[in-house]
Order: sequence, then structure tokens, then C-alpha cells
Amino acid sequence: MRTTFVIVAVLALLMVAGCARQAGPAGAPTATDSAVSDVGGDVSGLDELEADLDTSELSSLDQELADIETLELQ
Repeated sequence: MRTTFVIVAVLALLMVAGCARQAGPAGAPTATDSAVSDVGGDVSGLDELEADLDTSELSSLDQELADIETLELQ
């Protein structure tokens, strides 16, 4: 009976110790902080990509191609 009590007590202590929150160093960035700062960098990267993929110059492409075709036919 006494050994059963000891085993149950040890198992209970192991469960409490395993479930306890692990405290990190004070002021150290967490994984969430790093992910949030990475999102800021990704958003600025998307702005640069959007500027590179600007299609405003393509609006006059049909007219320019039509002009080239008429030059070749003359």
C-alpha cells in the first residue's frame, strides 16, 4: 500500500512538472514576435513586387502592335 502511494505521488509530481509553463529569459523575443516582424518585411516585399509587375504600360500595346502591322503592309 505504501509503495502504491509513493508511485502515485511521483506520477502526480511528474505531471505537474511536465505541465508547468517554461519561462524564457526576460525580454527575449518569442516566436510570435519574430513572426510579426517577418510579416512587416513580407508586406514591403510585396509592395516592391507589385511595382515591378505594373501593367500600366501594356494599355497602349494593342495600338503599338497595330501601328507595326500597318508599317509592314505598306
